[in-house]
Amino acid sequence: MFKASIDYIIVGLGNVGSGYNMTRHNMGFMVLDEIAERWNLKFNKNKFQSSVSNVKLLNKKLLFMKPETYMNNSGLAVAQAVNYYKVPMQNIIVVYDDITLDLGKIKIKKQGSSGGHNGLKSIIELTDSELFPRVKVGISAKPSKEYKLADWVLSRFKDEEMQNLKQGLLLASDAVETIIKYNVDIAMNKFN
Repeated sequence: MFKASIDYIIVGLGNVGSGYNMTRHNMGFMVLDEIAERWNLKFNKNKFQSSVSNVKLLNKKLLFMKPETYMNNSGLAVAQAVNYYKVPMQNIIVVYDDITLDLGKIKIKKQGSSGGHNGLKSIIELTDSELFPRVKVGISAKPSKEYKLADWVLSRFKDEEMQNLKQGLLLASDAVETIIKYNVDIAMNKFN
């Protein structure tokens, strides 16, 4: 049976369900929503335990994924798609929240460890690789040491944060587009 090829898989990390909408941990989902708006994409299929959009853009065949496995099991969805399409790990772009960056800031990494992020940890374990590019989107550090990390990442953005949030979403979307159009090195030079 002929299998459709895919040039890039773009994965936005988050948690499904209305209770998680607009929470810091859903930054990956929000970036994919921003890209969907920009390029008029529809996430209307369910495949690989994810909401997906399969499109041809920028002369590339792209699969956008929002895993529905919940953050800590994101690797289940990603590994299924990688195994099905046999996409090299260098062409899997993962977009996620980062507490070490201020809201509105992004950082692109070519590869590396999970840095303690459970979604990344799951992807690394289940694909057996750290060799994939990431777009880290800042959600700012916890307001105080006493604040529990889980409570912070699952908190919603405040009204006064919306301008910086929008800036982060736009920058991250531009970064994903640059990686696809050119490569991760050019994107790192431009955005880091």
